[in-house]
Amino acid sequence: MSKAVSIPEYWVELDKRLMGISGEEFGIVENKLLLTYLSRINARDRNTREVVFRKKDFERAIGLKDHIKKDAMLRYTKNMMRPVEVSISPAQKEIDPTLVRRLITLFDRSDLREDKDGYKIVMRASESAMEYFFDVEKLGYLKYKLMNVVRLKNMYSIRLFHHCFNNLNLGKWEVSVEKLRQVLCVGNAYPTFKEFRRNVLDPAVADVSLSSDITVSFEAVKKGNRIVKVILSTERK
Repeated sequence: MSKAVSIPEYWVELDKRLMGISGEEFGIVENKLLLTYLSRINARDRNTREVVFRKKDFERAIGLKDHIKKDAMLRYTKNMMRPVEVSISPAQKEIDPTLVRRLITLFDRSDLREDKDGYKIVMRASESAMEYFFDVEKLGYLKYKLMNVVRLKNMYSIRLFHHCFNNLNLGKWEVSVEKLRQVLCVGNAYPTFKEFRRNVLDPAVADVSLSSDITVSFEAVKKGNRIVKVILSTERK
């Protein structure tokens, strides 16, 4: 039986514009690798833009040991070089009111190398990603331990963790169902609240509460016969 992989105590500094990152083929493993990348760089030193990923880093992203091959490492890093959509901050919108959508590539080079310890992949941040990786203080960022996200099971959980961690100082807050669906990038799936709750919200709340260092709970709020908003509560363990 495969064993769970131990997780060193790395810290992630995540630009808030990357909280809702999405893109074709940019799934749970690619997101965990991106967060691993962010935990290895110095966000105040652009000379640290190259990061080495070894087999164990991919195993942590997947969650199991001895299940990753070279071809899979190449496939995941190739996916990380595809264009992704990033959030537009209010400050950016104020500077350019015509800006509706922004796609960037996060990495511009991926080298497969082999040494006495086996294969490794060296990823380099692209020029378009530099402001998101190395100017985190400019528009706000989250700082948390990498272990909070590498154990989470899917993207809904990661996005819920980021949303709740960002609002941790509030303790409790309201969010409309429509807005929460946008935050979690649900799209047109699970159109009724019953489906959304069963397939997205309940599992993500349980996952974040079990696997991260915060606990999350929620209360559904009705308007007439329709649930229109959710009161989220979160606190540190």
